[in-house]
Amino acid sequence: AFREAARLAPEMYWTWGELAEAAAYVAGEEALARDSLLRAIDLAEQATAATPADARLHADLARYLSQAGRLGEALNSAERAAELAPRSPDAQAALARHLSQAGRLGEALPRAERAADPAPRSPDAHAARALVLARAGDTARALEALEAAVALGYNPAYLAADPRWNELQSEERCLALLNTPAA
Repeated sequence: AFREAARLAPEMYWTWGELAEAAAYVAGEEALARDSLLRAIDLAEQATAATPADARLHADLARYLSQAGRLGEALNSAERAAELAPRSPDAQAALARHLSQAGRLGEALPRAERAADPAPRSPDAHAARALVLARAGDTARALEALEAAVALGYNPAYLAADPRWNELQSEERCLALLNTPAA
């Protein structure tokens, strides 16, 4: 389906980003994942240059750059998204994820807490909080945040497929979440 979307809308960065994410989870599709991700980055960079005040574009670009291992650039894009959307829990949560990925847990944790606090309905904000707490070694609170994320609609299939969750996958509470049907 994502291949068809990319064929029908080749100028849309997000179709390539979704194709890259989907292909990354399929054995034998590494080249497709890499090439689609590079195309998504190229198109997202063009879009942010054309519309530099769009926080969503910067946040998406940060996600793709992070997936490509370009962490410094990803952090810069996430910071720009958070600057443009200071009240957006998702933009703040994304920045918290990138800060923690860069090892800046002291900055990431309070930002993740604030992002999840005013946004009790944002599964992504709670998932970001869970990732940051897990990286900080606070497993109990990470699992609590992860349970909140899943209860709000975060897809439990991501827990099994995404290596960022490896630290929590051996926990009994996380294993129970893996068996939760997607909302």
